[in-house]
Amino acid sequence: MRAHTQRSNSNNMNGFYSSMAHGLDALQRSPHACLSAAFLQQAAALLRSLHSQLLHLVQRLHLPPGESWLDEYMDETSRLWDACQLARAGAAGLDTYCAAAARVAPALRDWLYGGSGGSHAAASARHLQRAITAPRRHAAALHQDNRALADARLDPASLLLDDRSPLEFKLNAFNGFRGVLYALRNATSFLLILLISGTVTCLPDLTAGCCSASANHHQLRASAGGGYVASIARLRQRVVEEMEECIIAGDHRSHSAGIMMHEFRQARAAIDGLKQDFDRAVAMGGYRDDISDSLVQRAEIINGWVGMLRSGAEAVIAELDDFFDEIVEGRKMLSDLCSHR
Repeated sequence: MRAHTQRSNSNNMNGFYSSMAHGLDALQRSPHACLSAAFLQQAAALLRSLHSQLLHLVQRLHLPPGESWLDEYMDETSRLWDACQLARAGAAGLDTYCAAAARVAPALRDWLYGGSGGSHAAASARHLQRAITAPRRHAAALHQDNRALADARLDPASLLLDDRSPLEFKLNAFNGFRGVLYALRNATSFLLILLISGTVTCLPDLTAGCCSASANHHQLRASAGGGYVASIARLRQRVVEEMEECIIAGDHRSHSAGIMMHEFRQARAAIDGLKQDFDRAVAMGGYRDDISDSLVQRAEIINGWVGMLRSGAEAVIAELDDFFDEIVEGRKMLSDLCSHR
């Protein structure tokens, strides 16, 4: 009977490890741009899925009540909760930027088509200048506020791979549950880095160090269920390559600390381009007809990116809110499970 239980536990855990690797590989193969809102929503959905699978696994492992496995689960979900709350705060902060950026196109239309009167033209030009400046100031303010938010609420060590040796950590403890938590922490650490980098501020040092080829990770690759490490490495490689492509293309903001969400960077670039065209038109004496088509096209591009940014940030927030509900339910379920055994 005991041998049967051990085989059953082993099969259940191997299924969890395989599902984890599959989810990471699916994110790595995502058709969406790296760190786009859709990509980040997929990362948040993977967090939810892994947590849900963990809860189902616990019910099949016959864990002993009154031992520290529940405390270790509580610690892990507290870590997930804190990091996701930070990502949610960053995503929510994008709404003010979107509101400011959405005013650019109406101000441009007023300047182009509001009439040729001298006083009105001057007033509409000033209004457009303020409309263009506002989201650029909001972006700079978000950059500063989010860095302060991350400094205050993020412990960088909480997002590093667990540096304890798999051999010393006794991964077989609690019928293998500790090994599952070990794997979950290492897989979700990089997902959290992606979410925080996309919505709050880039974490380049953590990204670079997340999947270092230490002896511990070689031990993991050789151990049962260690295949997910290779999946993390492939995902990280994709992120690094796409960020490097942004640098080559001339998007220098991609390499600096700041919000890395693709739609946010594209909206900022489009507004910067509009500002350059507007300044050139003013320098030419306001001959708007010569460049009106270009300005209108830029305004449409801005509206498109801002719309995708707003809806994308809302989708990420909704995914994280559902995750918070599931963490609360999971904690209650496992506490009740222990009290009834």
